[in-house]
Amino acid sequence: MSSVELLQGQAMPNDRRWAITHERTKYDASTPQWAACANFTRGAIMPALTAIECRYHENREIITLWHPEFGDVTAKPNEAAGAEAILEFSRKVLEGFSLSPKELVELEGRAFTDTDYPSISINSIASLDDLTKRANHELVMERWRGNLWIDGLAPWLEFDLIGKQISIGDAILEIKEPIKRCSMTTCNPETGQKDFDTLKLLRDNFSHQNFGVYAHVIKSGQINISDKIEVLS
Repeated sequence: MSSVELLQGQAMPNDRRWAITHERTKYDASTPQWAACANFTRGAIMPALTAIECRYHENREIITLWHPEFGDVTAKPNEAAGAEAILEFSRKVLEGFSLSPKELVELEGRAFTDTDYPSISINSIASLDDLTKRANHELVMERWRGNLWIDGLAPWLEFDLIGKQISIGDAILEIKEPIKRCSMTTCNPETGQKDFDTLKLLRDNFSHQNFGVYAHVIKSGQINISDKIEVLS
């Protein structure tokens, strides 16, 4: 995306807008509220999901999902037939897994972020380049699923921004905490197969599993690809 309007107290528009429950989910769609990611189908325990590419056509509220082995589906998730088509596609991808997709749910006005607050994930290109060199293995950006990618900082300097406020374009964000990575990052996003132990790489080099930081939008505003970051406090 070349530009986006960030809204105060909200995640990236349309990010994690929908989620798919499974038979062990502790989530009541009749009284929707935020729930932890363990309640939904996710790549950390279902690696095949990581190979799915998604395109969202916002003006028509249509989603296209594509998997290199199982083809694609195009549907409107907020219509019953569309939701069922997405569930059937997911069941096909996850055939053989113990947790079968059950229901497509949406939390109005609140993303299903990994954090218990609406967060924006920010990753650093310099940090990724440094980690790739240490790994001697190509670690593409898609593996880390960042909302925003920043460039121009020294590697790992983004952690020094925690607790500070930054401006990007017209928006102001507060950097809250590091992103502790899960096993989803060990999966190749092109194949949906585990191919590299990113968590061991982080632990061996830095004694933690952190890559990127979480931010919270405290002032709405439009941001663009070429915008500069300014540290405010």
